[in-house]
Amino acid sequence: MTEPDEENTPECLKRDNLTSPYFPNTSTGGFAAICALCAIFLFTSLNRLNHTDLWGHLSFGRWIVEHGTLPTTDPFAAEQQITPVLPYCWLSQVLGYEVWRLGGNDGLILAHAVLETLAAGLIMLAVWRRGAKGFWPAVAGLAFVILSLPILGTIRPQLFAQVGMAFVLLACAELPRYRHPIFWLPFVFALWVNLHATIILGIGVLGIMTAGEIWRAWQEKADSQAILGNGSVQRHLLAILVCVLASCLNPHGPLMFIEALTFGRTGTVNAVSEWQPMTLTSMTGGLLVASAVLAFFVGVSIKEKQSLRWHEFALLFVLGLATFGAIRMLVWWAILWPWVVIPLAAVLFSKKGDSETSPAEIAESPTSDATSMRTVMAMGVVFVTLISAPPTHSLLHAKDRGDAKTMSTGTPIHVADEIARRKLAGTFVAPTDWADYVLWKSHERMKPFVYGHFHLATPADLADYRRILSGDDWLALARKHQLQFILADRERNRDPLKGPVLIKALNVSPDVRIIYQDKTCVLAEVLPPKESAAKSDEQPAASSASE
Repeated sequence: MTEPDEENTPECLKRDNLTSPYFPNTSTGGFAAICALCAIFLFTSLNRLNHTDLWGHLSFGRWIVEHGTLPTTDPFAAEQQITPVLPYCWLSQVLGYEVWRLGGNDGLILAHAVLETLAAGLIMLAVWRRGAKGFWPAVAGLAFVILSLPILGTIRPQLFAQVGMAFVLLACAELPRYRHPIFWLPFVFALWVNLHATIILGIGVLGIMTAGEIWRAWQEKADSQAILGNGSVQRHLLAILVCVLASCLNPHGPLMFIEALTFGRTGTVNAVSEWQPMTLTSMTGGLLVASAVLAFFVGVSIKEKQSLRWHEFALLFVLGLATFGAIRMLVWWAILWPWVVIPLAAVLFSKKGDSETSPAEIAESPTSDATSMRTVMAMGVVFVTLISAPPTHSLLHAKDRGDAKTMSTGTPIHVADEIARRKLAGTFVAPTDWADYVLWKSHERMKPFVYGHFHLATPADLADYRRILSGDDWLALARKHQLQFILADRERNRDPLKGPVLIKALNVSPDVRIIYQDKTCVLAEVLPPKESAAKSDEQPAASSASE
């Protein structure tokens, strides 16, 4: 048997992996990043539409599209409103409505998965640009999703703000060396300010990073002229200036900054669970504490102190305190934590030979293990993900999955369908997470007393709303606010001894007429005083007839 001729053996047979100069090659880290993004997309696409303020935002979007203008007061309030309203997220509301109009519920779920995946991808890119190579960008993307788990399934305009903050962090990773973020970052801020009012957080992060660059330049040379002449400081200062100017490109101009700073000034948003203080025994508390401990461990263990930027940890500390005060702030912690900690963890756990290489050199170094075979495998992963994700599978097959499979189980689908079928119109009170969906389903014919936009309610109205649903003087308060319908949940507002007080009162009161009820709810119409008096007069006769 002859030995193989090494000199005459084709090169392609001597390689373990397929490579080609005519086909894109993918490194191990790149393949890991693609797999992580596909996993994130598939995971988030499994979420259903929650009965939250999502439907209220979609109602605003539909109102803006149909009227061709922005509302100046709350157009859906049960009572006449004179307090001006700044539509701080009008563009996201319009986009959300258009997505629903074109793709239905699956379109909204797909948009949610795309935005979460885009935010994760930008964070991964920013972490890579900060020097973390190999599998570390994929770790950063997965860490973002894990830390966001308590609020990951909620669809609201804040999703656009997550993407905006990810762009800011990418710019902060590039500005120490490059000036190109100065040209594209203002476009991000011009969009962000019309998509969500949290633009002030993006400017704040830019400001803190700029302060850190100034301090670093001062440590190198304590000369004010030398600091102002530092290229990185100049780029950061210019980026803040152009981003602040771009943020004024909204229907309300600089007034939007005041709205962002004073949001929730009435205190009514504290009635929402996401705006309440965090408890350590909750999932949010566990994730926050665990990630904070890990960040502290990485910070004190790293030997390359020049890689440690204390202003970044100070920003993490502030966001951590803010999350303890309001659960909803977790999303900003989840975005910033990987950007700060993962590059340091990559340095801490890197090989000894790599520790002598600066993060900038690592970021710029080309990969040597890129192969075309990984590209083919990555294409297969993407294909399987797209055909497996429920919303893309549904849209590709042009098959509507229906409300039951695309909405959370707590959504009041049946009673809202009955309201739409009867074409009921008027003012009503209901649990806030139901009120938004009834508002949407009735095409704004039903006007809620209080709904998911808590910041539009007054403290007095919120107090009366709670009393009505608890069964405390409910009829007098309903007549006071001229409410025509009451939608009560059988499972909520239960007295430990008396059970569902409002439900029992509605079933026996002569002042209401039961329109619809099932095992989850009761919908009653509040009768005018004359009709309720006539009904009470008929009650004894009906009782004697039954006897």
